[in-house]
Amino acid sequence: MDIPENLSRGRLIIEIPTTKAPVFIRGIYIILILVMSSIPFLIMNAVAMDIIDPHFSLLLIFAFFWFYSFQIFRHLVWNTYGKEIITLTSEEISYLPDYKFFRGSEQKISSSPLEIALITEPEEIHRSTLTISSAEDTISTVIRSETERITAIVKTIQEFYRIPEKKK
Repeated sequence: MDIPENLSRGRLIIEIPTTKAPVFIRGIYIILILVMSSIPFLIMNAVAMDIIDPHFSLLLIFAFFWFYSFQIFRHLVWNTYGKEIITLTSEEISYLPDYKFFRGSEQKISSSPLEIALITEPEEIHRSTLTISSAEDTISTVIRSETERITAIVKTIQEFYRIPEKKK
């Protein structure tokens, strides 16, 4: 199984991309974003035309609709362009969710001692996630990828850190 990786200057970068959501789902997201973000503009128009009086609760309504529009936009971007980036160096492992237009918070753990686990749900036997643990913290991926791909990533990490494979 081919895994996107980049080895340079003693560090290995592994990317786990999302599978794109169906066009129908992305279309629903876009419609929700347009409707929810346009409601504050309709309210501003009603205030300008003296249909409703301006008051403080309008600011709360604006914040509510724009906040949820942004959250839906994040889901849309994640389900279209999202990927998880795992960077391995001799001292640490870092994990970064990448939404293309912005990034999530980066997590870092020490690279020794390491415990690597492949997590498979009973109802999705062909799809797995990856968990990497050190003595003080744990990194867990969110994207459910093909088990073959995650197994290849586990082997790549084991080779990079020279960790012997566990016997089953």
